[in-house]
Amino acid sequence: MIQATANRVEKLWIIVLAAGGSSRLGRPKQLLRSAGRTLLARAIAHGAEISAGRVVTVIGADAHRMRAHVRRNAPTTRCVYNADWRSGMGSSLALGIRAVPRSATAVMVLLCDQPKITAQHLRRLTRRHLRHNANTIVASRYRDRCGVPAIFPRRAFSALRALRADHGARALLNCADSGFPVAAVDLPEAACDVDTPADAADLLA
Repeated sequence: MIQATANRVEKLWIIVLAAGGSSRLGRPKQLLRSAGRTLLARAIAHGAEISAGRVVTVIGADAHRMRAHVRRNAPTTRCVYNADWRSGMGSSLALGIRAVPRSATAVMVLLCDQPKITAQHLRRLTRRHLRHNANTIVASRYRDRCGVPAIFPRRAFSALRALRADHGARALLNCADSGFPVAAVDLPEAACDVDTPADAADLLA
């Protein structure tokens, strides 16, 4: 049982979505700082605490700057570029799924603009993932809905690759007809995100 659990953890990959153009903010939210680190470096580091050496970061807007930032702060992280980043989060998630190896049995999807999410929160999701069968999605619940961070089993990969470009995985997480059982973990901290100058001011404060 212990070995089986270890194998499932070792085959869990992290996908950090960081391709957006931060149009409402007016500057790259990925490079805003919280607790001494940029939001992007922070998200990657938290993911690496769960699955060291198994982190894929999807970049898009300001790609050269973002790639250099990832290389400086997380040189073992695989960085993939979404040339279609303007079309929406779904295209980035689909690209991230294509970037993980065939040996991956599940992926944990993270956003870089949820500053209150910590590695401890991600460990809670991972523990729930290990308690369920391999076909169950484990999602954060906040604002009365399920969202990311979330863990998707391999069985959901084809559905994630087929996502509409302008939609993320929310339909899979909240639609009773999706065909995927969802185990929800209450995580109100995930409701805090950074989209506007006011959000950025609150973060810096």
